Amino acid sequence: MALILDTRFLLTYIFPPTLDDKRKIKNFFYRIIGDEEVFISPITIAEYLKIAGKIMGLTASEIMIRRFESAGVKVEPLTSEDRIRAGELSLKIP
Repeated sequence: MALILDTRFLLTYIFPPTLDDKRKIKNFFYRIIGDEEVFISPITIAEYLKIAGKIMGLTASEIMIRRFESAGVKVEPLTSEDRIRAGELSLKIP
């Protein structure tokens, strides 16, 4: 089975509410990365960079995405439908 990480997961992983949450989410992540194929969509990456980039800067946010990739998370290719949906969303969200 494959697992798709969403923007909320990435943000919670990077900015956990508590130290206990940080421990739990990291344990979960490293447990699943060994057992499942894990993906992030390019749209999720764009959403994450938009939010996290404002908090910790674009470069640091990009480094975190690279860390996910080096841990074994794959970036799913963007389809034509994905591109259209991303364009629609960008028109709705400033």
